[in-house]
Amino acid sequence: MTASTLTADNGASSGTSGIKYNGGTDGTLQIQTTTSGGTATTAVTIDNSQNTTLAGYLNAPNTFGFKNRIINGAMGIWQRGTSFSAPGGYTADRWGVYSTGTGPNVAQVSGPSGYKYALQVTGVGGNTLTSIQQRIESVNCTDLVGNTVTIQAFLSASTTNSFTWILAYATATDNFASTTNIATGTWNVTTSTQVFTATIAGLPSGAANGLVVNLLPNNGGSFTSGTISITGVQLEKGSTATSFDYRPYGTELMLCQRYYQNIKPGNGAVLNFASLYSSTHCESLFSFPVQMRTQPSLVATASDWQIGGSTASVIGINNGSVYVTDVDFTASGFTAGQIGVVKATSANSVIGFNSEL
Repeated sequence: MTASTLTADNGASSGTSGIKYNGGTDGTLQIQTTTSGGTATTAVTIDNSQNTTLAGYLNAPNTFGFKNRIINGAMGIWQRGTSFSAPGGYTADRWGVYSTGTGPNVAQVSGPSGYKYALQVTGVGGNTLTSIQQRIESVNCTDLVGNTVTIQAFLSASTTNSFTWILAYATATDNFASTTNIATGTWNVTTSTQVFTATIAGLPSGAANGLVVNLLPNNGGSFTSGTISITGVQLEKGSTATSFDYRPYGTELMLCQRYYQNIKPGNGAVLNFASLYSSTHCESLFSFPVQMRTQPSLVATASDWQIGGSTASVIGINNGSVYVTDVDFTASGFTAGQIGVVKATSANSVIGFNSEL
């Protein structure tokens, strides 16, 4: 059986567009397009195992929900703040910025069309390497072993920048102290925001330990000046980059709170109740709105608190779990057996719970 084509020539002098059944070889079905100049291109191929391959970008809004393994890919959640100097860790939720030499500056900025926010990194003198990365928990990676995945990101730079991307896996389950590279490549980022994609076939068994997407400006070299902006980051199963997986703000916030939860009540605001165990010690019980990944560590301002009229300081957590924990305070002038009200005495008063990878 020879190949047959149902065609429409688009006014072209040569080449065709239409549907082509390639019965003479492997039985695939193709949809072709053509330019007005007559250049024909296969746009969609359906093979005899019913797998569909697209030659270009699939624009499919409001479909394929929860396909994105990246959390906060649109850079909308910033519980820790919106600007950082040499952070050496997490900035926008789930996004770590690491460096050697002098650390860069990081800020929330307005995003390109279709995105409210982007993460912007500014190079500084003395920097020798900058890495922007997200670590993906093992429970969100297990099904990717042996499969093809596609990464996409919307990137721009103040000057042309050769950007290295790396997909790697943790060499122990959810332990990213060391990683093994799966694939790497480069994107030539310009002053115009563009979507960049990379497809990686056949993820190894180690992907079940957890994945890390790593983005390095200047090919992992010194980043001493200029800016780069990132948003719309997606990692999905399949060989084609599809439309970005927009999730409701509240849903994205809860996904972030599995790893980090921040309480910043504001100056003079009542935060919680505390049980006064002695004249110098009390505990305040916190229930997490979202179950945390592991029992969290405490991130808090030591002072800037008042309990029962006494100035108090945070000293740690006690009897914690992924659902609830006690925060310990110390002060003088407490009366054992009573209940006190915890108040913030500064706009910068903060208590955070950290279960990050």
